[in-house]
Amino acid sequence: GEDIRITTQLIDVKTGDHHWSETYDGNYTQKIFDFQSAVARKVASSLNVIINPEEEKRLDKKSTNEIMAFDLYWQGMDMVDNYTYTSEEKYLESANVLFEKALVIDPDYALAMHGKGHALKIKADKTSRNYDSAMVYADRAILLDPMNMEGYGLKASIYVNQGQRDLA
Repeated sequence: GEDIRITTQLIDVKTGDHHWSETYDGNYTQKIFDFQSAVARKVASSLNVIINPEEEKRLDKKSTNEIMAFDLYWQGMDMVDNYTYTSEEKYLESANVLFEKALVIDPDYALAMHGKGHALKIKADKTSRNYDSAMVYADRAILLDPMNMEGYGLKASIYVNQGQRDLA
């Protein structure tokens, strides 16, 4: 249905000791974006983390206002994961279609730009090694949201694959 539950845990990776856990319940509706911000604030508060004014603005900034574009992006990323595990081309093709649909709904959705570029990079890795199209999407994702790490990560990955580690 529309119910969503997020469970957060803080675990010491060296010892496996469980230090803290909290569960948050909400609804998967257009208000999901507000729910995400509220959960982030609650987690920070529970851990006694101080959120500075710049981070506060970042929490309030939504990556998109379109829940359908949000869904399509995450479905696309799931298809990319499926491709990674199986190497079946159909998953990469599905990912491309899903990212394109997300961008039709919200042409300024930086994560969907990243997703499309990521899928193009994977295809270039296997075939032509021509990363121009993937780089265009990485640059556009960065332009749309300069604080979003995915665009930079994609761009760095492309540079590494091109043998330009200094630029990465």
